[in-house]
Amino acid sequence: MYIYKSSEIKKIDNEAEKRGMPGFTLMELAGAGVFQAIKQACSIHNHDFTIIAGKGNNGGDGIVLARYLKSAGARCRLYFPAGLPTANSAEKHLSYFKKLGYSFDSHLPEKSGSIVIDCLLSHGCIKRKIYSCCISRRIWFY
Repeated sequence: MYIYKSSEIKKIDNEAEKRGMPGFTLMELAGAGVFQAIKQACSIHNHDFTIIAGKGNNGGDGIVLARYLKSAGARCRLYFPAGLPTANSAEKHLSYFKKLGYSFDSHLPEKSGSIVIDCLLSHGCIKRKIYSCCISRRIWFY
């Protein structure tokens, strides 16, 4: 299996947008893809999910993922420790998330779910302060 570098993903995303694929749709596809991978890897009803989302496009992917998990009946909490999204497409996904009656929080919990999904930091940027609630938890880096 080939694992793309972040620079390669940015290039692919930019090329897709140039060819007419909106960022909103790219987020929808990314979140849905991660949801499908999680469903294949574990029973979503046997875990509590903590999604830590950022202000940008990764955060938007996390919002979509949280929506899919909640829609499927999974226990899922969405957090924005760095503040609410500022990326246009992520803001739209958050608006839809809220209109569905789902909630989120700005402050991380003292204790996380059994699976934590990072949609905040890019790889190699783990900061212990942010993850203090997640010690000894299974963390998926998206």
